Amino acid sequence: MSEGGTGARPVALVIGAAGMVGPAIARRLAAAGYSVAPLTADAADGGSIADAVHGVAAEIGPIEVLVTGLGEAAPAEFTGLDGARWTQLLNSHLRAVTNACRAVLPGMVAAHRGMVVTLVPRAALPGGAPSRPYEAAAGGTIIGFTKSLAVEMAPQGIRVNCVVAPSTGTGDAVADTVAFLAQEGDFYVGQVFTPVEGEGDKHGS
Repeated sequence: MSEGGTGARPVALVIGAAGMVGPAIARRLAAAGYSVAPLTADAADGGSIADAVHGVAAEIGPIEVLVTGLGEAAPAEFTGLDGARWTQLLNSHLRAVTNACRAVLPGMVAAHRGMVVTLVPRAALPGGAPSRPYEAAAGGTIIGFTKSLAVEMAPQGIRVNCVVAPSTGTGDAVADTVAFLAQEGDFYVGQVFTPVEGEGDKHGS
């Protein structure tokens, strides 16, 4: 997948490049030969992300790799969140992923090729981070969405997988895992990878 059909550098779009993980992924994919477009736009705003994706495709080329970013991180006990804040935090994770996929997938389907990697926080896994119940709820939903979307997109030549991002570290382990999936992960569909920072492990489930 690392070679575009026209000989040009394939295009990767990384959503949410404001933290440590996004920039690490962007650097790693650029080193692997991709033209990378990092976006820090509000992916929870469907119109904004659609406009941004259209701009990337028009200026750089068709998007072959999409990496959805992590939502807002705001540690809080469940009982300390009112309904409005709970919904806002969930949307920062869930709508960001679905809006990004909705904007990018039609182009991938038309090209009959592409790869999507959804990122979820460690709290999405059993025994995850305390005081982040919204991340557990959103991340668990994103994992289910990823697996379902993978089944739908596989016949279209599009691979969809999920990578768990640790709450600490440089983001290099996540970046290496994403690059691995882009370059060598043709047989992985609907998997959840949990890289361990500093050890370079890539575990699918």
